[in-house]
Amino acid sequence: MEAPALADPDDAVRDGPGIEAPRVLRKFDPEYSPEARAEHIQGTVVLQLVVNEKGRPIDVTVMSPLGFGLDELATAAVQRWEFSPGTKGGMPVKVLATIEVNSRFQGTGFDAKTERRRSLFNLALATLNKPDATVSSL
Repeated sequence: MEAPALADPDDAVRDGPGIEAPRVLRKFDPEYSPEARAEHIQGTVVLQLVVNEKGRPIDVTVMSPLGFGLDELATAAVQRWEFSPGTKGGMPVKVLATIEVNSRFQGTGFDAKTERRRSLFNLALATLNKPDATVSSL
């Protein structure tokens, strides 16, 4: 299975010095797919996206999937989110962001440490599979 390409448009900036990160203004929770519910699938879908100058998410890419329809539902929900745009020098700019969307059943146990390791592994794999991956990009 090939890792997804990272959303990294040339004109998007990463959060850092001089950059004010976008803030979520309006958030929508994803539905739980019938397949995931039937199999009691829990976990975290990690998405990478660009928040544009108008505060809209674009170029949404699944970085750490769960399957069972949860990736598509998380993507659809996040595409509806509204942000205050990130700024640089007081001007709105496109900002590269990572979003974690959690799918959990209320009242059941969940191993957050193992789930975090799974997500970090998938993110590292996606980074290594970038065409221009270098040791410094890790």
